Amino acid sequence: FAHDLIQQQVCEGIPMKERRQLHCDIGIFLASQISLDFRCEDKPMDAAFDQLFLSDVSDNGDNSMDVSPLVSFATSQINNAGPEFFSDRAQHTRFARWNLRAGKDAAEHSSFGAALYYYKSGIAFLG
Repeated sequence: FAHDLIQQQVCEGIPMKERRQLHCDIGIFLASQISLDFRCEDKPMDAAFDQLFLSDVSDNGDNSMDVSPLVSFATSQINNAGPEFFSDRAQHTRFARWNLRAGKDAAEHSSFGAALYYYKSGIAFLG
């Protein structure tokens, strides 16, 4: 589609460092709209890994809205920035938690390819 090519040209015209900053800003903004950090701090990281494939749908607080698409969008934006963009170890852990949450949401919706992508991205942030 023509609009895809236009979007690609615009993105390629932005310097990489600036593009990564934009991805970071968008991801953090989206996450702030759904309190993603709060949603990811329910359990210690070790406990979350033990329950990797088990999902608790009651943890979103407001059962009237499925936030998993926003979790995915926010996390994907951070992943587009990449772990090398962030130097703070706390940020790496934070974004690994986001990827764990997005992976669990994807697996719950039987999107196993997406779940694998998020799990691998989370590991990259920890690595």
